[in-house]
Amino acid sequence: MAVTEYLKQPSFPYGVVILGNETQGLGILRSLARRGVPTVVIDQDRWGVALASKYCRKFFHSPPYREYHAFVEFLIETGKKHGLENWTLFPTDDEQVRALSENKSIISCFYRNWIPDWPSIEIVYDKSKFYSFAQQLGIDIPQTKVFFSWEEVAAVEISFPVIIKPAVKEVFFKTYRKKAIEVHSRKELIRQLRQITRIIELDKLLVQEIIPGPSSLQFSYAAFFKNGVPEIDLTARRTRQHPMDYGRASTFVEVVDFPQLRDISVKLLGALNYYGVCEVEFKKDHRTDKLKLLEINARFWGWHTLTESTGINWPFNLFCDIYELDYSRYHASAVIKKKQWLKMTTDLPIALHECVKNRLSVLKLIGQYLSFSTIHVTFNWKDPLPFIIEWLLIPYLWIKRGY
Repeated sequence: MAVTEYLKQPSFPYGVVILGNETQGLGILRSLARRGVPTVVIDQDRWGVALASKYCRKFFHSPPYREYHAFVEFLIETGKKHGLENWTLFPTDDEQVRALSENKSIISCFYRNWIPDWPSIEIVYDKSKFYSFAQQLGIDIPQTKVFFSWEEVAAVEISFPVIIKPAVKEVFFKTYRKKAIEVHSRKELIRQLRQITRIIELDKLLVQEIIPGPSSLQFSYAAFFKNGVPEIDLTARRTRQHPMDYGRASTFVEVVDFPQLRDISVKLLGALNYYGVCEVEFKKDHRTDKLKLLEINARFWGWHTLTESTGINWPFNLFCDIYELDYSRYHASAVIKKKQWLKMTTDLPIALHECVKNRLSVLKLIGQYLSFSTIHVTFNWKDPLPFIIEWLLIPYLWIKRGY
């Protein structure tokens, strides 16, 4: 059935369960609402900007995502109770993706579960497996070491500084509220590893080179990927992130044309037999001029709303494909020019610090913030409350998550 036939009706006969009430979820909510797709929001947290949106009609508070059995059971029971059979699920968090992938056969009995099977997602989820897989494909990665004994740590030849980061981030991130810890000597490396191994096994930690260079060398490839090729894609520069060194999330993103980024990403996603939306992150090593692969977000990422003013609607495109609707798709790089995305609440302190360090001019910052080509993550004249709530939630988020 053609999409235009559905748009004449007040609503679709099925909808989307949005997993996440933060900015990613808000973006999905608004994008689907403009097309008349029914939605509900589910989150482990009772507070989030999406809940302030006029488009949020139903919200359900779930068990923690990491409690996989309880979370999956909650999804099924909530779906049965509220008539969500045959709806699909749009995740915004890695733990949600793991739950949906590991329990795909169970969830697919009730929902349309598009998440790839666990053998593919496990490679993305576990950085040790991910980097090994990339190397087998001939894709450059940062120099990375995994230790299986303390003797190896004491004997390894390594150039400092380096970072320590986990193969699987959740326990590490919950404890340290950061993605990586920088160390500057072997003594410091051993001390930090001793401390971290109280909660994470030694061979589940990665010691990785620091790729030098400014944030302008951070890039992403975003795509809706299917049958080995991108249906829609774009390349972007993650100009600023929070925090700037080893960021948890992008804060200012700019569209750039970077064909090499696309070529590497398509090779990687094709080898994974990937289906769905995703973001692939890189940093360019100015010493060798090579792109080095960092990670894949196998879900909706923070700045997916960058394309909302161009007619490209990532959530709706995925929705149409899941339900085999006839929808004319556009190639993102052909229509998006000089677009920028901004999350002001986290970007402003980062940007001001860059100004103080003379790495960013105040005039350029003002121009970025006021540009008509800049998409503000929460601000929308037709749905203003989330923008206000985002600022009011800053103290809560700082106490709860460290940002």
